[in-house]
Amino acid sequence: MSTSNNIHPTAIVAPSAHIPASSTVGPYCTIGPNVTLGEDCRLLSHVVLVGDDIGHITIGRGSSIYPFACLAVAPQDLKYAGEPTRCTIGENTTIRE
Repeated sequence: MSTSNNIHPTAIVAPSAHIPASSTVGPYCTIGPNVTLGEDCRLLSHVVLVGDDIGHITIGRGSSIYPFACLAVAPQDLKYAGEPTRCTIGENTTIRE
């Protein structure tokens, strides 16, 4: 995890999350342990990237995620039975609420 000032003090970031120094994490974001951000990513505020024990998430370089987006949570599919999941977002992607 990056320890520079690119992470807002109100953000909650798991120690094992990978956040490059070129990426920014805004206020009130929550980032779980199995999250990898690419270079130059922006999480504006109130973004939730779960990345828990069963889910992994990778966000590609140059992507922006806007307030109130929630990614890598358990699927809503009724057949989902707790098996491992993966969420991969490509480069230069914009995700809005």
